[in-house]
Amino acid sequence: MEPTPLSIFVRERLTELGVSQSEFCRLTGFDQGLLSKVQSSMVTNLTLESALRLSIGLCVSPKKVFELLGRMELHNLIVTAYAIDMGDLTRLKADDLPPSVLEICHMAVRAHLQEHDLEKIRKALYPMAVAHRPNDDRNAGKLAAARGRDEW
Repeated sequence: MEPTPLSIFVRERLTELGVSQSEFCRLTGFDQGLLSKVQSSMVTNLTLESALRLSIGLCVSPKKVFELLGRMELHNLIVTAYAIDMGDLTRLKADDLPPSVLEICHMAVRAHLQEHDLEKIRKALYPMAVAHRPNDDRNAGKLAAARGRDEW
């Protein structure tokens, strides 16, 4: 079976991120059997939920996954459905972020400009960025407050 563009991309991206298939699934909640089938080109189409979970776990825009699936109509549907809410994200300012987040961003930029390798730091932050913490509404509340919304 010839590898699909999605299977090639997923394999390459997992390698770039430095995570195994099982680690990826543990961190993201993505079904390991489905991921295995995607990587082996046995599955060439995903549900909307699976495509979104995959994009979040791979730290890429959903648009990239939808392009690889040949399902840009799903991307267009999401953009249309959330166009108003997406505008709220532009209101997020530096004042809305804790000083430690800003400090990390500034240090990363300085290190990048000095041509340091940030791979170890990216790998350390990756599990925290994609792991879902069940029953933890603190972050949802912070984001909602930062976005100036009463509901989540």
